[in-house]
Amino acid sequence: MKISIFLIFSFLASVGQWQVFTSEEGAFSVLAPKEMEKSSKSIPTEIGKIVYNTYSCTFENDTTAQAFAYVISYCDLPEGSIPADSTAFKSTYLEESLESIRENLDAEVLYQDAIAPKGHMGLIARLAYANGEGQMKTKIILAGNRFYSLQVFMTAQNSLNRDADKFLDSFVLL
Repeated sequence: MKISIFLIFSFLASVGQWQVFTSEEGAFSVLAPKEMEKSSKSIPTEIGKIVYNTYSCTFENDTTAQAFAYVISYCDLPEGSIPADSTAFKSTYLEESLESIRENLDAEVLYQDAIAPKGHMGLIARLAYANGEGQMKTKIILAGNRFYSLQVFMTAQNSLNRDADKFLDSFVLL
């Protein structure tokens, strides 16, 4: 199975200069339009210090790009903070995470829907921000005690583009 996924990624990556990006530490792979840069930030929370690892690539000065930022963040939540048998708790956590993203962007949620990559709970959503000038498409996923957030930022004019979907849909948990 891993070989066939690798072959598919290899073929797709060769089209349009996209490349497979794999984070062994983050336990995921994704197709990215260019090299992803890593940063980490330690954030004190009510449940202890959490380290957010972020990979991103940007196209701020490229007027031909369909999106101007592709971002993947993940963090490990303290053991036992997400009850494995509580779908209601996980659903609430995901909803509150999406609400936090909305508040940080001062955005409006245009749509959201449940997803279940590899049987893990998640949400996909599109948000409008900057008075409707910008849009962000996101996937957030809980895989055990690990929280993933994938985001693609684009102008509202370019909000329906294949590159955003290509990035989000290529995400694979290892």
